[in-house]
Amino acid sequence: ELPSDERIVLQKILPVNISLNANQKEFLTALAASFSVLDSWDGLRVHEEIHVVRKSMAIEPKLAFEALYRIFLNRESGPQAGWFLANLDRNFVIKRLQEAGR
Repeated sequence: ELPSDERIVLQKILPVNISLNANQKEFLTALAASFSVLDSWDGLRVHEEIHVVRKSMAIEPKLAFEALYRIFLNRESGPQAGWFLANLDRNFVIKRLQEAGR
């Protein structure tokens, strides 16, 4: 069993104590739009799409991934994002991205 600070716990609702900057919110909103038309929902495809969207918006990897981990796990880091997200329900992921991007 992992120590409690290492445990990955999916946040059922958007954590209230997170603060994201405008770039991070734009990135999450763009990612939601991109995920909604993605041809397949598997780890590699989701991983690649995160990078495509991130690069198109010129947001630093650290800021992009930190935003993802914050809104889903309420942590600054976590497992490989693409594979982690692909294991979740796609509509849940898209809704959370949209909510956090507002």
